[in-house]
Amino acid sequence: MAVSYESIQGTLGHIHFAGRLWYKRTVDPGMSMPPMADLSSLEAIAGDWPHLQQQWEAWADSLSDGDLDRVVSYKLLDGTPMDSPPGHVVLHLVNHATLHRGQVAGCYASWA
Repeated sequence: MAVSYESIQGTLGHIHFAGRLWYKRTVDPGMSMPPMADLSSLEAIAGDWPHLQQQWEAWADSLSDGDLDRVVSYKLLDGTPMDSPPGHVVLHLVNHATLHRGQVAGCYASWA
């Protein structure tokens, strides 16, 4: 299959993991971060992901224009320190999810 992370479920789990990781980095550093395998389960995808989406929406609704220009400091998974404005983080997150959703849609379309 032409999909990342070995399966449609694995790819959706990866998108969910990334959304949660970037939310932790950008909005709530105290948020727990289970392993990607836990966030790739059907239960997490169906249960936790909609709640995470609501958190992102509430955060976005609370922003002023100036909030998007502040700098967020975080570390990549390999420990490399980074700084980015939240607007760049959101753009990256949306583009990343779009890539993988396209892979999932392509796999689904090939089955039909």
